Amino acid sequence: MIIKKAQANDADKLSEIAFQSKAYWGYSEQFMESCRAELTSTSQELLRAISYVAFREETIVGFYLLKHLNENSIELEQMFVLPKFINLGIGKALFKHAVATAQKNGYNEIQIQADPYAQQFYEKMGATIKGFTPSQSIKNRMLPQMSFLLK
Repeated sequence: MIIKKAQANDADKLSEIAFQSKAYWGYSEQFMESCRAELTSTSQELLRAISYVAFREETIVGFYLLKHLNENSIELEQMFVLPKFINLGIGKALFKHAVATAQKNGYNEIQIQADPYAQQFYEKMGATIKGFTPSQSIKNRMLPQMSFLLK
Protein backbone atom coordinates (compact mmCIF):
# COMPACT_ATOMS: atom_id res chain seq x y z
CA MET A 1 0.00 0.00 0.00
CA ILE A 2 1.16 3.52 -0.84
CA ILE A 3 -0.19 6.76 0.67
CA LYS A 4 0.02 9.85 -1.55
CA LYS A 5 -1.37 13.37 -1.57
CA ALA A 6 -4.88 13.47 -3.03
CA GLN A 7 -5.39 15.26 -6.32
CA ALA A 8 -8.32 17.58 -7.13
CA ASN A 9 -9.53 15.13 -9.78
CA ASP A 10 -9.88 12.40 -7.09
CA ALA A 11 -13.02 14.06 -5.68
CA ASP A 12 -15.60 11.82 -7.38
CA LYS A 13 -13.74 8.63 -6.46
CA LEU A 14 -13.34 9.74 -2.83
CA SER A 15 -17.05 10.59 -2.63
CA GLU A 16 -17.86 7.11 -3.92
CA ILE A 17 -15.52 5.50 -1.36
CA ALA A 18 -17.06 7.54 1.48
CA PHE A 19 -20.58 6.55 0.46
CA GLN A 20 -19.75 2.84 0.11
CA SER A 21 -17.81 2.81 3.38
CA LYS A 22 -20.65 4.44 5.33
CA ALA A 23 -23.19 2.05 3.76
CA TYR A 24 -21.05 -0.90 4.93
CA TRP A 25 -22.62 -0.52 8.39
CA GLY A 26 -26.10 -1.38 7.13
CA TYR A 27 -27.69 2.06 7.20
CA SER A 28 -31.00 2.40 5.32
CA GLU A 29 -31.20 3.95 1.85
CA GLN A 30 -33.05 6.93 3.33
CA PHE A 31 -30.32 7.45 5.93
CA MET A 32 -27.61 7.19 3.28
CA GLU A 33 -29.34 9.72 1.02
CA SER A 34 -29.55 12.11 3.98
CA CYS A 35 -25.76 11.78 4.35
CA ARG A 36 -24.88 12.12 0.66
CA ALA A 37 -23.97 15.83 0.74
CA GLU A 38 -21.80 15.36 3.81
CA LEU A 39 -20.00 12.43 2.15
CA THR A 40 -19.37 14.27 -1.11
CA SER A 41 -15.91 15.70 -1.71
CA THR A 42 -15.26 18.48 -4.17
CA SER A 43 -12.06 19.33 -6.00
CA GLN A 44 -12.01 22.70 -4.19
CA GLU A 45 -12.29 20.95 -0.83
CA LEU A 46 -9.39 18.65 -1.69
CA LEU A 47 -7.27 21.67 -2.60
CA ARG A 48 -8.11 23.44 0.70
CA ALA A 49 -7.82 20.44 3.01
CA ILE A 50 -4.84 18.28 3.83
CA SER A 51 -5.91 15.13 2.01
CA TYR A 52 -4.21 11.82 1.28
CA VAL A 53 -5.25 8.65 -0.49
CA ALA A 54 -4.17 5.05 0.03
CA PHE A 55 -3.42 3.02 -3.09
CA ARG A 56 -3.30 -0.73 -3.32
CA GLU A 57 -1.76 -1.60 -6.64
CA GLU A 58 -3.23 1.21 -8.76
CA THR A 59 -6.60 1.51 -7.01
CA ILE A 60 -7.55 4.09 -4.39
CA VAL A 61 -8.78 2.02 -1.44
CA GLY A 62 -9.10 4.71 1.23
CA PHE A 63 -8.45 8.33 2.13
CA TYR A 64 -8.52 10.99 4.80
CA LEU A 65 -9.10 14.75 4.92
CA LEU A 66 -7.76 17.01 7.65
CA LYS A 67 -9.28 20.47 8.10
CA HIS A 68 -7.66 23.32 10.05
CA LEU A 69 -9.73 24.40 13.07
CA ASN A 70 -7.34 26.71 14.94
CA GLU A 71 -3.64 27.02 15.69
CA ASN A 72 -3.72 23.99 18.01
CA SER A 73 -6.37 21.72 16.51
CA ILE A 74 -7.12 20.07 13.22
CA GLU A 75 -10.20 17.99 12.42
CA LEU A 76 -10.17 14.57 10.84
CA GLU A 77 -13.12 15.56 8.68
CA GLN A 78 -13.29 12.32 6.73
CA MET A 79 -11.53 8.97 6.78
CA PHE A 80 -12.96 6.09 4.80
CA VAL A 81 -11.84 2.73 3.40
CA LEU A 82 -13.55 0.72 0.67
CA PRO A 83 -15.60 -2.06 2.33
CA LYS A 84 -13.63 -4.96 0.81
CA PHE A 85 -10.45 -3.51 2.36
CA ILE A 86 -11.85 -2.93 5.87
CA ASN A 87 -9.98 -4.86 8.61
CA LEU A 88 -6.81 -5.16 6.52
CA GLY A 89 -4.86 -2.42 8.33
CA ILE A 90 -5.54 0.35 5.81
CA GLY A 91 -7.56 2.48 8.26
CA LYS A 92 -4.85 2.11 10.87
CA ALA A 93 -2.15 3.11 8.35
CA LEU A 94 -4.20 6.10 7.21
CA PHE A 95 -4.82 7.22 10.79
CA LYS A 96 -1.13 6.95 11.67
CA HIS A 97 -0.31 8.93 8.54
CA ALA A 98 -2.87 11.59 9.54
CA VAL A 99 -1.30 11.80 13.01
CA ALA A 100 2.19 12.24 11.55
CA THR A 101 0.88 14.85 9.10
CA ALA A 102 -0.86 16.81 11.87
CA GLN A 103 2.29 16.69 14.01
CA LYS A 104 4.46 17.82 11.11
CA ASN A 105 2.11 20.78 10.64
CA GLY A 106 2.44 21.82 14.30
CA TYR A 107 -0.95 20.80 15.67
CA ASN A 108 -1.46 19.53 19.24
CA GLU A 109 -4.78 17.76 18.75
CA ILE A 110 -6.89 15.98 16.16
CA GLN A 111 -10.63 16.35 16.69
CA ILE A 112 -12.95 13.69 15.29
CA GLN A 113 -16.73 13.67 14.96
CA ALA A 114 -17.01 9.90 14.73
CA ASP A 115 -19.68 7.67 13.33
CA PRO A 116 -20.80 5.45 16.22
CA TYR A 117 -19.54 2.39 14.32
CA ALA A 118 -16.08 3.98 14.05
CA GLN A 119 -15.86 5.00 17.70
CA GLN A 120 -14.21 1.76 18.82
CA PHE A 121 -11.60 2.05 16.05
CA TYR A 122 -10.62 5.56 17.14
CA GLU A 123 -10.50 4.49 20.78
CA LYS A 124 -8.10 1.68 19.81
CA MET A 125 -5.98 4.32 18.06
CA GLY A 126 -5.86 6.33 21.32
CA ALA A 127 -8.65 8.90 20.88
CA THR A 128 -11.01 9.69 23.75
CA ILE A 129 -14.61 10.90 23.81
CA LYS A 130 -14.98 14.53 24.87
CA GLY A 131 -18.75 14.71 24.42
CA PHE A 132 -21.39 14.45 21.74
CA THR A 133 -22.30 16.78 18.87
CA PRO A 134 -25.30 16.91 16.54
CA SER A 135 -25.04 15.18 13.17
CA GLN A 136 -24.83 17.54 10.21
CA SER A 137 -27.10 15.24 8.20
CA ILE A 138 -29.59 13.54 10.50
CA LYS A 139 -31.88 15.56 12.78
CA ASN A 140 -31.77 14.57 16.49
CA ARG A 141 -28.76 12.25 15.95
CA MET A 142 -25.83 12.80 18.28
CA LEU A 143 -22.30 11.68 17.35
CA PRO A 144 -19.27 11.07 19.55
CA GLN A 145 -16.90 14.06 19.55
CA MET A 146 -13.45 12.60 20.04
CA SER A 147 -9.97 13.96 20.60
CA PHE A 148 -6.56 12.52 19.83
CA LEU A 149 -3.76 14.39 21.59
CA LEU A 150 -0.51 14.61 19.68
CA LYS A 151 2.73 14.07 21.55
